[in-house]
Amino acid sequence: MEALSQARQFKPDLILLDILLPDLDGLSVCKILRRQPSTKKTPVIFMSALSSEVTKRTVALHADDFFTKPLNLERLERRIADLLHPEPAAE
Repeated sequence: MEALSQARQFKPDLILLDILLPDLDGLSVCKILRRQPSTKKTPVIFMSALSSEVTKRTVALHADDFFTKPLNLERLERRIADLLHPEPAAE
């Protein structure tokens, strides 16, 4: 709940979320973020030890990417850079 409040207040450029959280699960948090105008278009990357295909497909409907723990930090850094600074579309 605190993360939702802070996301509304600070409008981050990108949000990293785990699926397993104390109050709400990460997927519920992501759905709420997607419904709010201030965070609707904020990129969301999930990170989780849960790695089933069902979990990944469900998250993919709402998030921009999914990383399984332990994280590949180089890949995560590249993905964050891609989401924050997308290359212009080729004409």
